[in-house]
Amino acid sequence: EKEGTNWHISRCAFLYDATAIADTDTIDSAILSIWSSTNGDNSETVNPANRSLVSSSPASNTAIASTDYPIANWGSTKFATDITLGTWISAAQYRDFTLNADGLANISKTVVSKFGLRGSNDIANAEPTLRSYGYMSFAEVAGTSNDPKLVIQHSAAAAAFVPRVTIF
Repeated sequence: EKEGTNWHISRCAFLYDATAIADTDTIDSAILSIWSSTNGDNSETVNPANRSLVSSSPASNTAIASTDYPIANWGSTKFATDITLGTWISAAQYRDFTLNADGLANISKTVVSKFGLRGSNDIANAEPTLRSYGYMSFAEVAGTSNDPKLVIQHSAAAAAFVPRVTIF
């Protein structure tokens, strides 16, 4: 949103605790899903603000502070294929980001995994020409039916083969 000569840029952090996965397991695939509503504006045609999944690094695992929003705390490597804003606001439903290799590598089995959502124009440092936005649900919203979620498929490490030797 533009105010005077300044644009307001939104960035959203999503943190997940995957430490219940054994350190020896392999993370095979994962999908991060965010509930989006039909509210929004898709007027932007020059530098559309597609939704990009990246890393984030808020200082706390339980609260966001104004000091978490500077660009240095947000990654630019995309962890999944972008979702266009037109798709984002087309229907109220979950939008799925299927994680690529970089996204899978961001999942930690020892500490909280931190993801972020940025507009693609924010990553490209491209000034928009119009306001464009889309709404989403966060875990703080009452109930759990529209909470963001990270579904991880993982497999146990293969057992080592130990040959049996019989000595006579």
